[in-house]
Amino acid sequence: MDSEKKVISVVQPPLLITENGNATVFCRFTSNSPQTKTFKISLFKGTARDVEVCLATWNTSVPLYSIKRSGISCHMEVNTTGVMFNLYNLNVIHTNIYICKIEAMYPPPYHHGEGNGTVIYVKEELPRQPPPEDSRVMAAVLAVLACYGVAVTGALVYCRVINKKKRLPQKDYHNMISWQVNSPNKRNSQPSAPARTYTTYRFWEP
Repeated sequence: MDSEKKVISVVQPPLLITENGNATVFCRFTSNSPQTKTFKISLFKGTARDVEVCLATWNTSVPLYSIKRSGISCHMEVNTTGVMFNLYNLNVIHTNIYICKIEAMYPPPYHHGEGNGTVIYVKEELPRQPPPEDSRVMAAVLAVLACYGVAVTGALVYCRVINKKKRLPQKDYHNMISWQVNSPNKRNSQPSAPARTYTTYRFWEP
């Protein structure tokens, strides 16, 4: 087992923290078997290696052929110095240790190497704040509404003042009429003496 690990050695970062649901694990590997042309590259989830996240077969002379093994979106990039696993759509339940495994498949003999694992810690995504543009637009809308409210209130007050001024002369005229009708001279006027008639003094005539 030790001799196999010496043929292919794998090094990967111990910890990755992601907040946007995406993570990139770079596994650097070296092979002391220059005759190997075909490699099998895998990324496992968990210490038991019971979940194969993604799998690829890489030949040094042909493009990469990859297979998706789990619900995690995985895109791989391989060159002669290492393999890059780009993981997408991660959430909190995907927090775990991820282990790279490199296998020399052809030509024989078979060799393989594994990394010590990378713990991917997926933070819970917080609610997104509105962008500054939206905040400025909202502030402008509120300012327009406030100006509109002030203008409408001012117009109503102005109309009320104008109507009040139009009604003032008519009220004064009515008040003058009522004052003349109810004036003290009218209320306290004494009844006039009855007019003397000529027939009142005719008792002396024969």
